[in-house]
Amino acid sequence: MTIIADTGAIYACYDRSDAHHAAAREYLSGVDERLLVPALVLAELDHLVGARLGEQARAAVLDDVLDTMDVVPFDQAIAARAAGVAGVYGDFPLGLTDATLVVHAQDHRTRSLFTVDQRHFRAITPLWGGDSFRLLPFDA
Repeated sequence: MTIIADTGAIYACYDRSDAHHAAAREYLSGVDERLLVPALVLAELDHLVGARLGEQARAAVLDDVLDTMDVVPFDQAIAARAAGVAGVYGDFPLGLTDATLVVHAQDHRTRSLFTVDQRHFRAITPLWGGDSFRLLPFDA
């Protein structure tokens, strides 16, 4: 099963004060395959960890993520498709990074997202089939 990782869930694994820390760590510890992390998620994570946990943590988290997850590239085509997805939802604040998860999920034929963002991903539907995403760790 292919799983696309989102910023908040990865971040929760490293910040013990995060409300989703225990659930995210527990779920991730039981996953056998490498998760896919979109390049924009990696950039968001880099900023978030640096701002909240400091530079030493930022470097350690990035090393760990790069050792355990596969980065999915971001390019012109992905950007255009993601902008189109974000545009479909109009006033709903679906940003470019979240929209890339939807695009990558379509490309990898998965509905499984490692995310704590239920607000966005419960409200949108996969592009390639099914009526909803499987949000992990909540739907495990």
